[in-house]
Amino acid sequence: MGAFPSFGPGVEFHNLTANGVTMRVAIEGQGPDIVFIPGGDTTAEGYSQQFARLIDSFRCISYDPRGAGATTSPPAPWTMADYARDCAAVIDAFCDGPAIVCGLSLGGLVT
Repeated sequence: MGAFPSFGPGVEFHNLTANGVTMRVAIEGQGPDIVFIPGGDTTAEGYSQQFARLIDSFRCISYDPRGAGATTSPPAPWTMADYARDCAAVIDAFCDGPAIVCGLSLGGLVT
C-alpha cells in the first residue's frame, strides 16, 4: 500500500470564503494558471504528483471541495451549481486571467 499523497514544501495554503463555505486552497508554481478540481471527498493533495511535475511551467491551484479536507461547508446535499460556484470563486480569487481547468470524477463534471 502506498503512502498518502502530500504536497512538497513550496506549496502555499490559503483560505477562501465564498458561497457559504471556507475552502482550503493550495497554490504552487509559476506560469499559466491550471486549476485542479478533486472528485468526491478527495482533497487537494490528490493532485500533489501533478503539482510536483508541473510547477516549473504552471501555477498549480487546487482546493478541498465541499465536504472534504479542511473546507468547511453547510451540511449536504449540495448541487452541481454549488460546486461550480465554488470553482468559479477560486478562479476569480486566485487566477490572473484565463485558467486551464482539470477535474477528476465529480470534479470533471464541474468543468
